[in-house]
Amino acid sequence: MDRGLVFEAEVSRDVQPGVVTLLDRSRYGHNGTWVNGAYTRLPSGLWVFDGDGDDYVNLGVITEPRHGALQTDVCTINSCVILHAVPGASLTIFSSFAWYFPIVQIQTGGAVRIIAHNGDSFMIGSVIVPNAWTMITTVFDGKYKGIFLNGLLDVGAIDPTFGLTWGITGHFWGARGDATPDQMFEGYLSGLKIFKYRLSPGQILQVYESESWQFGK
Repeated sequence: MDRGLVFEAEVSRDVQPGVVTLLDRSRYGHNGTWVNGAYTRLPSGLWVFDGDGDDYVNLGVITEPRHGALQTDVCTINSCVILHAVPGASLTIFSSFAWYFPIVQIQTGGAVRIIAHNGDSFMIGSVIVPNAWTMITTVFDGKYKGIFLNGLLDVGAIDPTFGLTWGITGHFWGARGDATPDQMFEGYLSGLKIFKYRLSPGQILQVYESESWQFGK
């Protein structure tokens, strides 16, 4: 198993009827809690996060046992999504509690945006098409920021000021905020992976090619 992988929601086996825990398949065991029973089984047999605007997963604090909570400007966040419609408001894929960062969202109209600790944001040049699976991968290494769609780079830039201030009190999948989550996702989410380093373009494409069959690609 990749030792840099600190969270993995395995797309086909985490969720069973009545279960409220999202199992982490990484070696760290950061299990999350489903809020409002936000999961469903697709005709293909795939279990997915099923967001309708009031559902999310509380991932708690993502840590490394020897080093405590992650506090780094270097990471990769990967998630597969289906939008049911073109969004009319911001929809959150991933965020940290207490308005820490990074925040990964789909904006009004369908563009993916990542937000840094100083309020800077970075958006893709294209939009997410509804009713089709898209793998969204965001990478950071303290100097570079990039967004990949279906394994291929959409936009990237050198930017040493784009800091993350990784959250140390907890994280959400499918919501933004803290005690009162908001901007919750509407659509399907699956395949969440978080790495404590920046994946290369080749590694990102490999992740996409190894998982795309599960989404009918």
